[in-house]
Amino acid sequence: MPMYRHPLISRIVLITIVFASMYGLVQQQGRLMANDMPQLLATQAAKQLDAGLGLTSIQMGATDLANNPVPFVIVYDKRVRLWLVQAI
Repeated sequence: MPMYRHPLISRIVLITIVFASMYGLVQQQGRLMANDMPQLLATQAAKQLDAGLGLTSIQMGATDLANNPVPFVIVYDKRVRLWLVQAI
């Protein structure tokens, strides 16, 4: 006995897949853009240190991470010793 399949089921499944894919793409794009500012900040700090400008050139003031979600900088030397932290 063949199983009866309603004609709307395949359309509903197709529409669900299309909208789920669209949601996933938008969500991924938002996540990728969230890395832009911290990456730019880290690149600028690295360039300033490579140019020999010293730690004072990248100090932006202390950041209280409990109340302020802005990016901050942590600087390590080649021996992985901490040099500068701008987070409280």
